[in-house]
Amino acid sequence: QILATRPESTGAYPDWDQDVEFRFDEVVSEGSSASMGLGTGDLEKLILLSPSAGVPVVHWKRDRSTVGPREGWKRNRVYRVELLPGVVDLRRNKSDTPVVLTFSTGGEPPTDTLRGLAIDWVAGKPARQALIELVLLPDSLVYRAVADSGGRFVLGPLPKGAWRAFGAIDQNRNLRRDRREN
Repeated sequence: QILATRPESTGAYPDWDQDVEFRFDEVVSEGSSASMGLGTGDLEKLILLSPSAGVPVVHWKRDRSTVGPREGWKRNRVYRVELLPGVVDLRRNKSDTPVVLTFSTGGEPPTDTLRGLAIDWVAGKPARQALIELVLLPDSLVYRAVADSGGRFVLGPLPKGAWRAFGAIDQNRNLRRDRREN
């Protein structure tokens, strides 16, 4: 279980320069594949950091995990950090619900939320674990989420603005919309 996050969600932190922290009630497993910055580590695969162009920096410290963007926190942005289900403790208990932390590094606090259903049109059914990307215009900042097993997703709170939405079947599970996954 998550005991606490740092910073607190939906707050405004104009001078934020630390990693986001998820603190657990038990020692969590780093997994069989360590986080090396390539997106292939077991914990890296469970983190969605938006907006960020690259694989986030993820560190494991017994009963906590820290996350930060490789390019550093930018001022006047709304950040969304989602810890996906799948974190395992040393007794092999596995988390089954996502945890979302959203905060601002200045500017207006986020208020908008998009809810929807991703459909796999080829298969004619809801798209399980579909990757959802929202692109904030005109800045082209990308916010990501993963649909649940029924294809439903919730992405928010988000900054106000005009958005372009994409959904893709993330075949290689890299949490990025690749060219062949459009």
